[in-house]
Amino acid sequence: MPKEKRNNTSIDLNIIQSCQKGEVKGQENFYKQYGPLVMSICLRYAANRTDAEDIFQEAFITIFEKIKHLKQADRLVSWIYKIIISKVVRFYRKKIQIEEVSDFNMPPGYIVQENEIIQALSTSELLALVQQLPTGYRLVFNLHIIEGFSHKEIAQMIGVTEATSRSQLFKAKQWLKKRIHKACSIPTYEK
Repeated sequence: MPKEKRNNTSIDLNIIQSCQKGEVKGQENFYKQYGPLVMSICLRYAANRTDAEDIFQEAFITIFEKIKHLKQADRLVSWIYKIIISKVVRFYRKKIQIEEVSDFNMPPGYIVQENEIIQALSTSELLALVQQLPTGYRLVFNLHIIEGFSHKEIAQMIGVTEATSRSQLFKAKQWLKKRIHKACSIPTYEK
């Protein structure tokens, strides 16, 4: 059984080929192998478990419908991420009410001690805080900080200006910083 390594996930080419043929057993094995990855991404973007499960289901429907078009098995994990992000954006686009901003720059003297803040929390605590972010903040935060999309790409995905994307990210960081400082009793390092 040929396997390739990608992002600490073993890619089983036989499972992919079985899914491409529409075989139920292959889909079950694929679901068992990649379900936890898909759910972890959905949880990071969703406000709650119910939303995450809805996005998860929509993502797997699309994955199984489109896997026959996957040409490079070594790009599977990236391809899965792309589908999930598309589903998240679609899911929240109709729910987001973001105030448009025509121009946004970081305020002078703004300093963040991110390493100290992040080290003060466990992964589950940080995920819980991210899930509490208002929808627009959470979406932009995840797309930019976690996934690495530029503000231009985010603006195109969710239908806002680049300045609005930057503003939402700044507000998300401020929101998280305030709650993290409160939870961890970390002093503020703003000038």
